[in-house]
Amino acid sequence: MTNGHKMFVLKCDAYEVSVTLRPKHFNKMIKDMEQFPLWVAAVRGCLGERTEHGFVGDNPSVQIFERKPKEAKPSEESA
Repeated sequence: MTNGHKMFVLKCDAYEVSVTLRPKHFNKMIKDMEQFPLWVAAVRGCLGERTEHGFVGDNPSVQIFERKPKEAKPSEESA
């Protein structure tokens, strides 16, 4: 990729969205993913040009959040 940009593909059902990030943002994303045992990513941007299998992300940004596991609810005893 030009200028060291990193590209990855998100698969959404039958479509693929190609996301290209600057190295600084890509490395921060990887670092955040390694930091959290469970995580969720928020991808923002516009859909760019159409490709054979989906779209290219236009001006994308990715933010990683820690995902906290849900605590199991205590089972209620039936009378």
